[in-house]
Amino acid sequence: MTDDTARVNDPVILQRLQQKMTVPLFRDLDFALTAAGEGWAEITLNVAPRHYNPNGVLHGGMWTMIADSAMAAAIHSMIAPHDMSATMQLDIRWLRPAPGDRLRVVGMVLRRGRRAWHTNAELFDGQGRLVGVANAMFAILSPDDRLPPD
Repeated sequence: MTDDTARVNDPVILQRLQQKMTVPLFRDLDFALTAAGEGWAEITLNVAPRHYNPNGVLHGGMWTMIADSAMAAAIHSMIAPHDMSATMQLDIRWLRPAPGDRLRVVGMVLRRGRRAWHTNAELFDGQGRLVGVANAMFAILSPDDRLPPD
């Protein structure tokens, strides 16, 4: 869904996700949740040379991490506060390089199952051009499903 008019930004959902998804790595890599609503979430990365691969372009692992995070945030906009998600499968396609100093990713829930949810993400460069797409399936885990620590 590339049509931004179909999504309604919900400040309450955004704040809840920002509080829940406080991962030091996000801050260290300079990306943040920037918008969200029921069933979708947007993450923006401020691209810097430290994110480049040896070819001088944004490393594919950064694309993957941000797409995975945006899709997980989309799920967390809809699941119970005590539940969590775990990526079971992820597929990403790079359509073109992402020039510039910004990458924006919008993750969306496509289908909710009882225990597995299907999602997708679209990645946009600083000019708003689609540069990549991702699909993933996530397991939804209740507190009883979690493994005890070793």
